[in-house]
Amino acid sequence: MAYDWINENWYFLDVSNNRIILCNSDGQKCVGIVDFGNNLVPQTLVLEPNLGLMFYTVKSKTMGWSICQAHLDGSNSSTLVDKIEKLYSPHGITIDFANQQLYWVDHIKDTIERININGGAINRNTITRLKTSINRGISILGNYIYVTSNDEDVKMSQIHRWNRSVSAVEYKHINLPDPYQLQIYHPLRQPSKFIIQKLTCGYLPIIF
Repeated sequence: MAYDWINENWYFLDVSNNRIILCNSDGQKCVGIVDFGNNLVPQTLVLEPNLGLMFYTVKSKTMGWSICQAHLDGSNSSTLVDKIEKLYSPHGITIDFANQQLYWVDHIKDTIERININGGAINRNTITRLKTSINRGISILGNYIYVTSNDEDVKMSQIHRWNRSVSAVEYKHINLPDPYQLQIYHPLRQPSKFIIQKLTCGYLPIIF
């Protein structure tokens, strides 16, 4: 699930029917905008409403994983990174809006990698290799990258983007037996007409 805070639309991955669904703000009108067919299964989705783009990962039964982009109406889809570029299992993706970069965490290689949104795989970099295992969700806020994992001891890690230091995130009164995806809602990430601006706590992490 992803929210376009400029046009106030919701986007959903329908993994049962292999498609992306677009709904208006109250959910009364919904339409399928991307149909992947029987060979491709969508996995994760993020939006860059300022550029009118969506980014998503898909898994092919024959060709493995790909990271793709398309316009917000589902048109003009293209592949940014795939198995040929040694993409193995990008379970989580997120956008650094300030620097216009796309980040992902590779579930098999246990790496955090990134590309420039406008440059594609040519500008691909490995940020760090994680010591935790089964890493899945990823998000960014300020100087830090946050990653969820199914590691026995550490369920969420905080990585400094510049000095690469890693620390476990402490949380209270939350049971995270098997965290999957991670979203952080904050005015720095959703700067225009977004409801998160009304939160008194300043930010809201969502883990599922």
